[in-house]
Amino acid sequence: MEVCVGQPAKLRCRVEGDPVPDIEWFVDGDKIKKGGRFDFLTKGDLVTLKISETSAEDEGEYKCTATNENGTATTSAELIVNGKGEREKSVICCCSCLVRLTAKWG
Repeated sequence: MEVCVGQPAKLRCRVEGDPVPDIEWFVDGDKIKKGGRFDFLTKGDLVTLKISETSAEDEGEYKCTATNENGTATTSAELIVNGKGEREKSVICCCSCLVRLTAKWG
């Protein structure tokens, strides 16, 4: 997934499990805490990590981890932030970016 600096980004993960799993988000191995530019949304089996305004530091590998008493499922996606240090260049970026990740138990 690619965005320009300052654009919002949404990473979505469809999670199924019984009992309903606990969800955690990570970037480059570090746990993401809700607050500031980061928000977690849940609607049914769809969980979303929303970054309201991306910065160069947000670039990296994002993981959605779902855990319940039956185990853990993890899926990941790479976020690339364009426009880092390119003040004079015009960078064309997508207006709406979305990555769907799926984690389920069989």
